[in-house]
Amino acid sequence: MIPTRAVANEGQLNQCLEPVTVILPLLAQQVGIKINGPLKVVRSDKTSKQGTSGDCGVFVIKYIEFLSAGQEINLVNSHHMLMWREKLAADIYAFNYDP
Repeated sequence: MIPTRAVANEGQLNQCLEPVTVILPLLAQQVGIKINGPLKVVRSDKTSKQGTSGDCGVFVIKYIEFLSAGQEINLVNSHHMLMWREKLAADIYAFNYDP
């Protein structure tokens, strides 16, 4: 894990995350997901902080969904976390449901 508090500026953040932006597309390719080139680092200081320790995964999923849809990630906030967590659980259950 990269300690974000130790990263002072955007350049340092990009430098710390550069290996990740190259390695993740290579790993995705191994499972058949095509990603053109290295990933882009997006940083926002306008999103809310996670309030519950279990929200980090939901935050990541919502960031990916919002970025994939071309939406602003500052719309991801802890106010909607309970609803998104419940919806994700229902989606996973429905996806795996086999009557």
